[in-house]
Amino acid sequence: MAQDYTYIVARLRALEAEMPDTAWFQRLVRSPVDGLVSMVREYFHGFEQVGSAAAFETGLDAERTAFMVFLTKLIDDEATILFLRSEYDFDNALHAWKAAKLGRTPVLTGAGLVDPELALKVAANGDPGILPDHIGRLLETLEQHLEKGDLSSAQYAGEASKYGFLLGIAPGEAARTHMRRRIDLANIGTLIRLKRSSLRTADTERALLEGGLIDRDRFAALLKEPEEELYSFLRFSDYRGLLRFGLGQNADLSKVDAASRSFLLDTLRESRLAFFDLSPLLYHIELRARNEHITRTVLVGKSNGIPEDTILERVEAALVS
Repeated sequence: MAQDYTYIVARLRALEAEMPDTAWFQRLVRSPVDGLVSMVREYFHGFEQVGSAAAFETGLDAERTAFMVFLTKLIDDEATILFLRSEYDFDNALHAWKAAKLGRTPVLTGAGLVDPELALKVAANGDPGILPDHIGRLLETLEQHLEKGDLSSAQYAGEASKYGFLLGIAPGEAARTHMRRRIDLANIGTLIRLKRSSLRTADTERALLEGGLIDRDRFAALLKEPEEELYSFLRFSDYRGLLRFGLGQNADLSKVDAASRSFLLDTLRESRLAFFDLSPLLYHIELRARNEHITRTVLVGKSNGIPEDTILERVEAALVS
């Protein structure tokens, strides 16, 4: 029997009622740098141990991790928990592996199921045997692609492994459709970035993902066309809402990301009160991710002296719904 999410949905609706609104984010942008952390603590309890805006990633990760632990305690299905949390394990493993190759220190999250310290240890000594099989296979894939190509080739393969795994274990049609939309949105963003990059090569098709609602070959064909052809195609597709959310040839890359987030939330909004699939949980997770993204945008912008009007424009683009 399918899990009844009635109680979980009620808990999430209560949490959503307490989330920051547009006016709060606008006030955050106008706040002095030395008052940012105390203001953020009003809604992000993960910042309780954060002493300055420079340490914002620690606070955001603490908030994200605490929520995923909380959500896990409400769900009695291990397959669903794996679907919701293993993405963070893929990201940790990929970031730790790449950082080890470059001699850098990665920023990891505790929101997954695998201890981040374990991901660091494996990245350093190269023994995937102590990791779950899907993460061990990821690291093997990364090494194989590095041997045949470069770091970018390995990273593309790593992203493909993550999305392929999540699509394969998605528990139910709502979750599968959500993942397929995410794959399409990732491909749209990748296509735009490749078209605007001076580093394009003949092998950039490797960056495109399989498994979306739109065939990967369609994106590969659009890669060979002028950028405006993409928007003409989207205008007559299920993704035409992206144009309403600000996607277009004159939009900078930050607005490309904002449009994708808004579109994804919009597709989940109608089903957010369902009680027999993951839609309400996916909506809530995406809403949290959007708020996290906006908060990071403000803290990074303020810390780096970016003009408030510029930060506010980015924040308001991300809040469009």
